[in-house]
Amino acid sequence: MPTMKPRLSITLEAEDLAVLDRYAAATGAPRSSMVSALVSSAVPQLNRAAQLIELANNAPRAVLQGVVEDLSNATADAMGFLKPFDNDYQMVLNGLEEVLVRRNKRPPTAPRADAPASPGGRRPRPRPPPTNRGVKT
Repeated sequence: MPTMKPRLSITLEAEDLAVLDRYAAATGAPRSSMVSALVSSAVPQLNRAAQLIELANNAPRAVLQGVVEDLSNATADAMGFLKPFDNDYQMVLNGLEEVLVRRNKRPPTAPRADAPASPGGRRPRPRPPPTNRGVKT
């Protein structure tokens, strides 16, 4: 019977998919069940990280740096079982820190309407997003 649960489409590196396929073959479990179990096991830590990020977004500038450091240390410890993804997670935390620092140093600016066009008189075509996040079908 088809599930009524929400569905998610993800894009993986070929090497990651090969490992997932190998594990699925070895255990006899469907890939989707394994990915679902991994996500479910990470939900408590992701929920806590989201809560701390929300607090950081609303915190005074003086405590933002401390919150980012505390978030990084606490979640790195709690997410030890997701060690293969630690580098990606650290990149997210570093990106968060950069955004928070930039946001507090200068006001946001809108793109200039008088920005020069590319050679040939045309504006460059926007690149497609690197992921399908936000794509609605």
